Amino acid sequence: ELSGNSDAVPGTAKNYTPRAAACAELEHRASGRSLTVCAAHLLGGRFEDSTFVSENIAGRSVRSEHARKIAESVKATCGDSGRSVIAGDFNVMRDGYCEGSAFRKAAEDYFRRDLIGVAMQMPKRKAGLNKEDYTFDAFYVPFQTKVHRTLSQELGYSLAYGRSDAREDMKTSRYAGCIDWIYVRNLKSMKDERIISAIKEGLSDHNAVMVTLQLA
Repeated sequence: ELSGNSDAVPGTAKNYTPRAAACAELEHRASGRSLTVCAAHLLGGRFEDSTFVSENIAGRSVRSEHARKIAESVKATCGDSGRSVIAGDFNVMRDGYCEGSAFRKAAEDYFRRDLIGVAMQMPKRKAGLNKEDYTFDAFYVPFQTKVHRTLSQELGYSLAYGRSDAREDMKTSRYAGCIDWIYVRNLKSMKDERIISAIKEGLSDHNAVMVTLQLA
């Protein structure tokens, strides 16, 4: 469990939506080598997209904390040299917010229209809050994408994708760009990711992603 019904958004009367990760150790029959795969659904989406001001005031990034909790659990169980995958719906893009991205305008419009006003009203203590401190490029984007830096710079994971998610053909969500991610540790990705259509077929509000991994 990453967060439960009683976990409150810092400094507010709101609780987080329960989130969890499921992990399994898999063995490659031919070689006998094993790896741990964790399927995660991190916080965000319409339920928690407006918590960034409250979390920042408290000095927290709960999405990043969830990723760290998964990684540390895997390490404690499988050791530092264990092969592992953390994959799933992270509810956040990476390069998709950048200038030139196919998804930047929609993300910025969503921030200005639906998020910042709600986010500024969420903390119980509003004294001293200044909307100018919470701009899209200088604050919101670095805050939201911190989970990627936590995994790659602090926890030893590598992104399994070869293409930037700023590209339109990397779209995995009906409502945004690529928010579904695969990170690996002590494994080699062939970086041959394929986006498998599911949204157009009405099967899901996400497209699937397939990538080839090589056991190190």
